[in-house]
Amino acid sequence: MWELYHGRFERSLPAMRRTLIDDHPAGWSTINRADWHQKPGFVAEQPCGTCGSAFVKHLEWPPGAGPGQGVPATGRNALGHAYERDQRPQRPQCLCHGDRHEEDRKPIVCKASRCDGSTCDPGFIMWVYGLEDDGLRILSCARFAEPPGYETKSLAIVNYRTGALEQLPRAWYRHRDVGLYPWKGAEPDWKILNRWAP
Repeated sequence: MWELYHGRFERSLPAMRRTLIDDHPAGWSTINRADWHQKPGFVAEQPCGTCGSAFVKHLEWPPGAGPGQGVPATGRNALGHAYERDQRPQRPQCLCHGDRHEEDRKPIVCKASRCDGSTCDPGFIMWVYGLEDDGLRILSCARFAEPPGYETKSLAIVNYRTGALEQLPRAWYRHRDVGLYPWKGAEPDWKILNRWAP
């Protein structure tokens, strides 16, 4: 956000808000290291930097099985090399253009593919950035003691190396204010900010 404000948007907060919020109301999957010369839009299958094939094509599956059938991959590689995410800058990945066409998500709520919304907590959203008139507001998710009556559950995620579902223990997270960094001030020290991450 800091680099976008000072670079791409030439310190124009109205232009930045218009592009990031008004023009893409469903929100963003990622804008990290994005190439803003490319048209924003979600790309469902990021190509492998080595061969250009999708991630799932790199997985070997048991006979008669495949992705989405509830059968884990064998753990062996079907293409003879590991999937390497293409390191070239990708286009900004919004959730309303390209391969996804989600609706307006204001106010922003978590709709991560790994949760159904009813059991989601801020642990799915590590950083929150607010584009305030005076500066960049940064919040980080943080683990807290579970409140009375909170039911701890496990969480199933996909191991992207093997394709298998893994159970992880759930924790209770919420966002804490890291600070307001004035647009006209010094750039935040990102190494120090990363210490706030859980």
